[in-house]
Amino acid sequence: MHNLSRKVSARLTRLRCRIVGHNIKLSKEYQTHQREYVCDACKCQYTEDNNGFLTPLTPKLKRVNEVMEQFYLRRRAKTA
Repeated sequence: MHNLSRKVSARLTRLRCRIVGHNIKLSKEYQTHQREYVCDACKCQYTEDNNGFLTPLTPKLKRVNEVMEQFYLRRRAKTA
């Protein structure tokens, strides 16, 4: 019974986000000026694409953000 109410609650929060919109908060900011966001209500994760628009954060995009951060830090350490 408790599991059923949890599923109903999750569906209601997703429905709320569809109707009202997401409550986006910054969850992580990289030094390469890439940012990751999360919705407080439905816990959906987003990142910025090359044009600055929010796109859903996939594992592939998360890995790309991390690799770009490592590349940036290594390059910055070589020039310093």
